[in-house]
Amino acid sequence: MAIRIITEKEYKLLQEMQKNYPTLTFQNDGLYSNEYKGYDESILTDEDKDAIAKINDILKEAIDGFIEFHNFRITKGQVMIRMNCYWTVEEDDSNYKLSGIRFVYLDRLYYGTNWMDRCIYLLD
Repeated sequence: MAIRIITEKEYKLLQEMQKNYPTLTFQNDGLYSNEYKGYDESILTDEDKDAIAKINDILKEAIDGFIEFHNFRITKGQVMIRMNCYWTVEEDDSNYKLSGIRFVYLDRLYYGTNWMDRCIYLLD
């Protein structure tokens, strides 16, 4: 999963959305699809749906193979994003692409995995 470091504006927007749209933060049960119980989409407001669309736009540009945002999750005091992604992102015309659930820490999208990632972004 290749990640482009997001801008400070995008990072702050994702932080605000996680705080301002509590329905989108969900501590799901289970790791496997037959155990996973997500939020009931019928309870989403128009504002929630607009927020999801904005989140999808940011993540689509930041993560190769990104398909869709599922929810925010708090793990060990940090915000994580649960999403659906392609596991392989080849540029071929294959009709078969393996997809599945991925998690990424929100901070990783902004700070990278180490200080060098952030320095490279700032020099671009």
